[in-house]
Amino acid sequence: MIASRGIPSKEALWLPPYNKVKKFQDENERLTRNLFTLEEVIAFVFPPPYQKKYYEIALNFIKGLIKNKGSFSSDEIVNFIKSKSVSKATFYNRVFPRMRRAGLIKKTVCVRESSVG
Repeated sequence: MIASRGIPSKEALWLPPYNKVKKFQDENERLTRNLFTLEEVIAFVFPPPYQKKYYEIALNFIKGLIKNKGSFSSDEIVNFIKSKSVSKATFYNRVFPRMRRAGLIKKTVCVRESSVG
């Protein structure tokens, strides 16, 4: 039997200490209407104290995605990478897959019809 080495980082979410997270119940245990902001959700996936650059890339990408009505073409992703001076390897090998695994984005493939005839 192999000894456990903990949860692989690519499959884990970071949660801050309980006393630094928003309270979702008041002192009488009634539910409050607190919601997580986009920045807080991204911080669970890419904790700024440990992955500041990944956090910034993901936050800018998601904000751009929201402005673009939730959809980016592959050309728009390339433009994002160039405009933010992000390493393609960092984005495609670290940030993009992690956002997919965490459920922040969904990748779909659109097949274009060829004009070759």
